[in-house]
Formats: sequence, C-alpha cells, structure tokens
Amino acid sequence: MPFRMFGFETDSGWFPVIYRTLQQLSNIQKRTGEKIIINQIKEKFGTLSIYLVGSESVQTVCEQAMEQSVHVCEVCGRPGTLRTDGWFKVRCDDHVINGRYDLEHFILEMLEAVDSPTGSAPSE
Repeated sequence: MPFRMFGFETDSGWFPVIYRTLQQLSNIQKRTGEKIIINQIKEKFGTLSIYLVGSESVQTVCEQAMEQSVHVCEVCGRPGTLRTDGWFKVRCDDHVINGRYDLEHFILEMLEAVDSPTGSAPSE
C-alpha cells in the first residue's frame, strides 16, 4: 500500500531509468516467480532510491539504477552531475544557473497544483 500513497517522488528526467529498472524487475519476477514488493521510489540525497522487498539480485538491480541516476539530470534526462550546493541534486548545466538550481520548474508545478480543480495551496 505505501507505493500507492507516494508513487514516484522524482522529477520526470529519471522516468526512463525507473522504467528500465521496473522492466528488469519484471523479468526477474517472470523468470523466478519471486514476489517483489515496491514500497517507494524517490530521490534521496540526490540519487534515485527504490525501497522494496526482494532478493539480492533484485537489490542489485536497484543499486545499479541508483548508480545510473547520478549521471542523469533529474529534470530533463540529459547527462547530469551530482551537485552539492546545499541540496544534493543531479542537474545538467541547463538546469543550474550561476551555481544555483533552476527552481522555475518547481514554482510552475506549485502554481499548477494551486490552479488545478483538485489542487490545494502548499501548507505552511
């Protein structure tokens, strides 16, 4: 149930990495019959974190995805670098301005949430 509560807590630039990882996990499940339970997929300390219950081979697939995410801009999916200027984030040069993160996409997402019929303003 936790995955249904949280879903993907990343920007869309990592969706291809997540998709490939889920394909690999599906292949393991089909091949072995192993039950794999995904609890959460999110960004943590600048890298992709997949929390799940599974065998060592399943954990290895997730570790490989984490290692790949360090080189992929979380915003757009292009090659990126782990930036540690206060926040740990993987960004390409286009999504970092003067050493700071381009927050425009975050602001636009917040405005869309507020403007949507089901959205609500961020709580303080």
